[in-house]
Amino acid sequence: MSKDILAGIHAVESALRHDSDNVSEVMVAEDSRNPRVKALIADAMERGVRVHHRTPQALDKLTAGERHQGVVAFYSAPDALAESDLPKLIET
Repeated sequence: MSKDILAGIHAVESALRHDSDNVSEVMVAEDSRNPRVKALIADAMERGVRVHHRTPQALDKLTAGERHQGVVAFYSAPDALAESDLPKLIET
């Protein structure tokens, strides 16, 4: 598994909704007043994902200047499967 940084409200919401087991932590801008960010924090906490508040500058550094909308998550993407893995998947 590779560890990726997801940046932006939609990307983090989607990861939490569809694959929260692979989201290790969420970081939000400490000064955010966005209702979507507040809902995202509640969703992450409900799913047992750690939430940390950081300065916007710290989030800028994590994303190397990529637009993050005050939300960043660490996500471990599952390894891609090969065609040879198909029989194992069918059996289970």
